[in-house]
Amino acid sequence: RLLGNPAHLPWMEGVSGNGVGQTIQLSCDRAFSFINILNGYVDVSNPTLFRENGRARSLRIEDVDNGFVYQLDLIDEICFTGIRLERATTRVSIIITSVYEGSLHQDTCISAIIPETGRGKRSECGSPSVKTHLN
Repeated sequence: RLLGNPAHLPWMEGVSGNGVGQTIQLSCDRAFSFINILNGYVDVSNPTLFRENGRARSLRIEDVDNGFVYQLDLIDEICFTGIRLERATTRVSIIITSVYEGSLHQDTCISAIIPETGRGKRSECGSPSVKTHLN
């Protein structure tokens, strides 16, 4: 549902609380080496939804194929944040490790996750904080 997201509906963790610890499993037929993430509930027709709902503050990204683990810190703005992986992979687990709380709703939202097979584009948010290490 998140890939491309033509309906513009975000992923919402939908559990009690703010979603810390919830996981998104991403699996693709083609290997990818870059991921773009659009954090929060992004809707151009109702921009207040971004602040009203929770947003991921940090994510743990686990490369299932290669064993790499990344910590991605996100800024609290509407923009794509990109992360380049050490090696191409077909599967990652994305775990919410902390959140920016919503002013109205506890649900944490992510509007898009776009895996890329090529070089990927520079993050629109500047340089996100990324830490890489092996399991």
